[in-house]
Amino acid sequence: MCRMSIVALFLCSSIWTQHRLAAQMSAKAGADAGSPRPAWALSDAPIKRIVKKRILSQLNDYFGGGDLLNVGDSTVSFVKLNPQGRVGIWVSGPDGSCGATGNCILWIFDGKTGAELVSDDGWDYGLRKTMHHGVYDFYMRANMSCCTGTLHEYRFDGKVYKLVRSVDEKTQ
Repeated sequence: MCRMSIVALFLCSSIWTQHRLAAQMSAKAGADAGSPRPAWALSDAPIKRIVKKRILSQLNDYFGGGDLLNVGDSTVSFVKLNPQGRVGIWVSGPDGSCGATGNCILWIFDGKTGAELVSDDGWDYGLRKTMHHGVYDFYMRANMSCCTGTLHEYRFDGKVYKLVRSVDEKTQ
């Protein structure tokens, strides 16, 4: 009987956490796509331990596991990846991980499994109103120099985001 109560408490806690996170996410003005809100340090974010461990492992692999950057200081936000409330975890690299032209690395991980869905670096990014396989499309703009840049368009293929278009742009 005690075991059943502990399991019930765990399930209720897990469901409450997901509802709380979903309630904290808001839609962009005039858009169907979700925008990330609010933000935490990865080390403090309300993420299941196994999911957080998987994300930390992937970030450590990306940064070479060195002591120069503390990946636990990466910024985490939650976002709705579709109208049904599928949760994505947006992770921005820790301080010192941005480039000289203002491009910063960004990842989106699956909220349930911690699987990486997409990563890219740039200064402007977000979810589109359009969808593929039930998930909003993603874009990232990057500065290549003072006057040029690229726009990357991604579509979800059912497992991860795939780059479907890359366009050179003039920047201001």
